[in-house]
Amino acid sequence: MLFRLRLSIDDAITHYITLANHVFSEQKWPFQNGKFKASRLEHAIVTIIQETLEISPDEARSVRMLDDAGSKG
Repeated sequence: MLFRLRLSIDDAITHYITLANHVFSEQKWPFQNGKFKASRLEHAIVTIIQETLEISPDEARSVRMLDDAGSKG
C-alpha cells in the first residue's frame, strides 16, 4: 500500500486496520477449507484501491498490482 498506492504511513495503517477488521471478523464454517473468506479480502482490497485512486469498483478490480518489469526470470 505504501509504494503501489503511494499512501502515507498513517493512511496505510488506517487502511490496514480497516482491512483486518473486515477480513478477520467472520470465520468460515469448520467443514470449509481455510479459516477466513478470500472474498472478504478481495472486497477490502478493491475498496481501498477504489477510495485511494478515486475510481469505479470495476476499474479497481482491473488495476495491476504487480510490476513484472523488475522481476527476475
